[in-house]
Amino acid sequence: MTPINETRRGLRGAILTIDGSLAQTGWALTDEQGRRIQSGVFRSKSGPGWPADHRIYAIGRQLLELWPKLQVKPKHFGIEHQFFRAAAPGAKFQLRPEVVADLCRLEGVCIFIAINADPTIDVMALRSTEWRG
Repeated sequence: MTPINETRRGLRGAILTIDGSLAQTGWALTDEQGRRIQSGVFRSKSGPGWPADHRIYAIGRQLLELWPKLQVKPKHFGIEHQFFRAAAPGAKFQLRPEVVADLCRLEGVCIFIAINADPTIDVMALRSTEWRG
């Protein structure tokens, strides 16, 4: 795999990436060459009695609390962009519209937090095939 570098994506500094989920949201802070600086997981309770709004809030809170603890301030913020479409054979696309809607709301909250933390941050909404490559 070719490492991400500034000539490939035009990166000019650290990137904080988020792989959104309502149960466990992974995050990683890397330099422009793709070397990991920090990483972790935001967790929220799941199951009956914990609606999506509470889970989105819990994850958003954790992202807010993480920002001042980052070892390097990110210049870029990458988040997996959610979309709904029928899955091709072997592909993993979300097929339940209500789940896609909840993940889109989580995506919006995370983008709001990133821009609020740094209005100059470069937000990159990435498809899963793009960001895992």
